[in-house]
Amino acid sequence: MNMNLNIHIGSLISKQLEEEEEKEKKINIINELNIYIKEVDEYLFNKLQTLKDLNNIIKYLKYTNNNIVRVLENNITNKILNRKYIKDNIINNLKIKQDKIKSELLNLHNKKTQIKTEIEHIKLDLKYFKDKYKLINEYY
Repeated sequence: MNMNLNIHIGSLISKQLEEEEEKEKKINIINELNIYIKEVDEYLFNKLQTLKDLNNIIKYLKYTNNNIVRVLENNITNKILNRKYIKDNIINNLKIKQDKIKSELLNLHNKKTQIKTEIEHIKLDLKYFKDKYKLINEYY
């Protein structure tokens, strides 16, 4: 009986040792899983940080792009306005020159008319003197 009891106690002790080994194995597995979970957590945190950084970069690029678009629109608008101003200025200068030329043409026309009138007066005077000279010649 003593032997059976020793065998029974020995089997209980070995059973208890096996259970403790299984507990240790389970604890080791849980510890390894915790370490793995921490590593995955760190990896995901790093990826999240990278995504936040990329999102900030995208926001900055959108902002920069909008500024570039605004600057280009302003430059194009200014160039268009400058060209319109230059065109209007050239047109005004040409109108001024055209008006000067018209004025000069009118002055020339007036001088031409004046010269024609003077020529007519001279012709009339010549005719008068010619007629008078004829009369004088006839008289003498």
